[in-house]
Amino acid sequence: MPKRKTAFREPKEKDVLEELCNSVINFSRPFEDVKELIEEKAFEAIENDLSENALRHLQRLASFFEELENKNDEICSDQAQVYSLIGEILHYTNKFSESIHWFRKSVVVDDRNAAFYAGLAASYEKLGDTDRAIRSLEQEIRLNPGDYSPYLHLADIYDRLENYEKASECLEKLLERDPDNIQALHKLICYHQTHLPNANVEFLRRRLLSCHKELAKTDLVIWTFHICCERKYNYAIRILSAKEFEQSSDPMVNLLKAYVYYEQGKQDEQMDELSEFARKNRRKKTAMQVQYDQFMTVFGELALSKIKPS
Repeated sequence: MPKRKTAFREPKEKDVLEELCNSVINFSRPFEDVKELIEEKAFEAIENDLSENALRHLQRLASFFEELENKNDEICSDQAQVYSLIGEILHYTNKFSESIHWFRKSVVVDDRNAAFYAGLAASYEKLGDTDRAIRSLEQEIRLNPGDYSPYLHLADIYDRLENYEKASECLEKLLERDPDNIQALHKLICYHQTHLPNANVEFLRRRLLSCHKELAKTDLVIWTFHICCERKYNYAIRILSAKEFEQSSDPMVNLLKAYVYYEQGKQDEQMDELSEFARKNRRKKTAMQVQYDQFMTVFGELALSKIKPS
């Protein structure tokens, strides 16, 4: 397909996705140049209850790629990505069987893209087909062993199946590749505490707390939980305060500090942090609930009840 570069001006909002698809079909823009914008506008269509309209434009784009002759690898890759995007749209609109059909089409065209298997796994799981979900995740890992997310996803599936040996095996394999993976260490500690009550998890906890990598939000919540298990509250406040200075807009830091102050019995400081948490979330209940849910996933419902305003 020609790669002729031309000045591109985004069309009016009401027909953006259609015009973007047309720009590819008419050879005025290569798909590579507009694929991110096509994806963005397709998901905006879902939010505006226009998913059927988006699917119509994307399926027309898919037909365009199908009808091209003498396709090279790049064009096949573009075709597979359009199929996958259609699969994602169908997944997010709860049409899981249809989404699987399109994800499988993407795999037929390009079986080396791990993201397509991730899409298949998500839709198979929604349909309760755990065997195919597991096989899809295993293929995703084979294609992209450096990505930690499918290991964690696979461990969660085995956990729900109560196959704790397999779940632990997934986490151990991940830790072989990424020894400082805090989420894997946390899940492994939880499994050992729940299913091997005589196991000593202190080594794993020390290993988790000694990780020197930058703590993203989920990792920071886990780190704080385990440092509280060690009752090192002053150290936790010092690290969290430094993190707040670095990322002043993140309300999760204030929620975590509120819990540490609760454990220390410092009620005034706890209330100050909760007030700052609400301010950073603009006191929007939906935004705050997202943070509460992230906190509860690690700390548990009882811990959340101790600091969440009634």
